[in-house]
Amino acid sequence: MAIRLPGMYGLIVRKNERTREFIDEDRRRFIEFWQARAEDVNEDEHLYGCRAGMNGWAAESTCEALIKRGMVRGIDFVLTASGEGVLDEPHPLWLTMTLAPTGNPPELEAQMDPEVREMWENSRVKMYHLTPGS
Repeated sequence: MAIRLPGMYGLIVRKNERTREFIDEDRRRFIEFWQARAEDVNEDEHLYGCRAGMNGWAAESTCEALIKRGMVRGIDFVLTASGEGVLDEPHPLWLTMTLAPTGNPPELEAQMDPEVREMWENSRVKMYHLTPGS
């Protein structure tokens, strides 16, 4: 399975003992605030995705709060931006990015004008999953 790139500035959090309490709290807040269902939460068995803030300052503040809770940036979580993907360098080896399908049949994509095809390629959603063997 994979999770979507969180909107705005976000976090991709690796599920482990150090992150469990934060994930449980954030999941509960998300469901209550958005009146969402559990299946609407951006997570799989290994990763959890959530918003970190509307701007870079708020996102960095969220990262600092997680570090104070004992989490390690780059090991337990990474900062993301909706237009760019993972912001933290170096990109962690435990996290792999793939692009979601465009939804177009391959025969249609083969016939597309190159500029139109590029537009479709650029609109593909970034999906993240735990790198096998991590």
